[in-house]
Amino acid sequence: MSGADGVTRFAVCRGLDATRPAARLAFDPKTGGYHVSRAVNVDVLPGGGVRRRAGFRRVSDGTFHSLWSDGRGAAYAGVDDRLVRLAPDSDAAGGVAVETLATGLTPGAALSFVAVAGRVYYANGHENGMIAGGVAGIWSDGTVLTGRPGEYVAPPAGHLLEHHAGRIFIAAGDMVLFTLGAGAYHLLDPAGDFLPGRGGRVRMLAAVDDGLFVGTDQEVYFAAGHDPAQFAYRRVMDAPPIPGACLRGPGIDLARVAGRDITGQAVVWADARGLCLGLSGGQATRLVRLPLDGAGSGAAVSSDAAWLFVLRP
Repeated sequence: MSGADGVTRFAVCRGLDATRPAARLAFDPKTGGYHVSRAVNVDVLPGGGVRRRAGFRRVSDGTFHSLWSDGRGAAYAGVDDRLVRLAPDSDAAGGVAVETLATGLTPGAALSFVAVAGRVYYANGHENGMIAGGVAGIWSDGTVLTGRPGEYVAPPAGHLLEHHAGRIFIAAGDMVLFTLGAGAYHLLDPAGDFLPGRGGRVRMLAAVDDGLFVGTDQEVYFAAGHDPAQFAYRRVMDAPPIPGACLRGPGIDLARVAGRDITGQAVVWADARGLCLGLSGGQATRLVRLPLDGAGSGAAVSSDAAWLFVLRP
């Protein structure tokens, strides 16, 4: 706003606008509301204030990737050929203990995780496994399901995992497979436990209350229902998602940043045109338009007040 002294005061930051040149960014002289084209190491608060981000510290050396947590006190990641667990520890260097759970993984292969029934399942397109009681092992629950020889097989080492309606869905190349129902997460029927192919490598699997958003090299579609044999399919976005640039969780946790009420599970993903929001019923809307054409993959982190998307070519 402009005061009597002729000074223009920028009072209320409305956030980023990467679609306009700097000379055309919106500014309201009455309220002091404004947009910025860049915001480096600052957070825009809900009331329009701008706050410098807190600092950071190194907790361990190594080429870490695929950092993931279900919010229960520990995180998991890949480093070199290892699967590691990271947990707060006041006695450890940097205040974080890094524990190796498994070795022999394909170095650098991105990991996907899903937490189900007190266990964490993981896969990287080459290997898979399960973490139970803090110990990593093979993907199994120790039970045996009877049937014809070869009728059921162990889940393949897909590159993406998601849980929906009592099954784990597994993306392997351009296919989406799923485990047996009733919580038999360690077995699938290779003759029929897969979704119809629609073409294109699978880039995203994200469940909401009544279905599954599936992103490929060609589109994002919604598989509606709880029984894969009765899924109804429809395209919801024609732009493919950016691999890895996806947030999912309870809508109440995403609502504040989204700026709207959200009930049930929700998913937010990035594509070349900006950010999209997916809700129950296959509702998909574009939250914000951003020019993200050069992004080849990414990662995303959410907090109560902000979403952070890290994109790379």
